Amino acid sequence: MIEEITEKLNGRFGKVNLIRLTGGYTNLTFLIEGTNPLLVANEVNCLNFLQGSGVIPIIHDVLDISNMRIVLMDYKNGIHGHSNTYKPL
Repeated sequence: MIEEITEKLNGRFGKVNLIRLTGGYTNLTFLIEGTNPLLVANEVNCLNFLQGSGVIPIIHDVLDISNMRIVLMDYKNGIHGHSNTYKPL
């Protein structure tokens, strides 16, 4: 599966490197090194209910790869919401 995703993204962006990020809950989330702007690949299902809420990064595209739908979105540096170091305001 990861090989198919990498191959498809290499065809679109040139040579990229996928780095697994934490915080995806039950979804796989990857930083895509080699893109400009820096992008993240995530399964789209976890973001459908957040569309239009203003709390998710800009979505650039949705791809169908290896029987999955994957969203490409802006990378935002920070701490994910279920981190042990996260303290809500």
